[in-house]
Amino acid sequence: MDDALCCGDLASLKEVQSRMTVCRSEKPFNCGQVKETTVLCAAVFTDSNDNEVVAVGVEGGLGLLSGDCSYLTTFLPLDYHLPSGEGAVSPASLLATRVRRDRLLCLDDMGAVHVICPRMLVATNVWTREKVLDMVLIEDEGHLQKLSLLMTVSKLDGSHALQMREFPSFRLMYELEVGRGVFCSLRRSL
Repeated sequence: MDDALCCGDLASLKEVQSRMTVCRSEKPFNCGQVKETTVLCAAVFTDSNDNEVVAVGVEGGLGLLSGDCSYLTTFLPLDYHLPSGEGAVSPASLLATRVRRDRLLCLDDMGAVHVICPRMLVATNVWTREKVLDMVLIEDEGHLQKLSLLMTVSKLDGSHALQMREFPSFRLMYELEVGRGVFCSLRRSL
């Protein structure tokens, strides 16, 4: 899978995705006690021991796959920051960093950005100040090892904006307003 990602081999990635479509849990997890679910997004990251780990977004939350990709070893529901009864929240995208191995970023379908510790699959922060529609990670792997998020956000007046924010503080560094009815999607390179 790593070679396919590095080379941009979409055919191989689609084959891997088709094999990962169904994940079975050895024990029920807190997602309506569902035993089978569809993978919505995934990210491969390297842990502190240089082992590759696959994190997957499934309906209702995030999970870590077992070594043989047959079941979820850990599960984190994404509705932890909402009052009970608000409904299920599912991940829209999942980003792993090369610079900060101790963090995963998850954008949920409600527009919140979750900062996740991948070792324990525990949320360390959730950013909900604006509704995020899409985001990509910009990493400076030099001596400063800076991280920035480039994101499209939805404003209260119905317009959209392209923003660059510092990570982990989410301090606004740059904003470009985009007119009403115009939507920009960020492209992720393989």
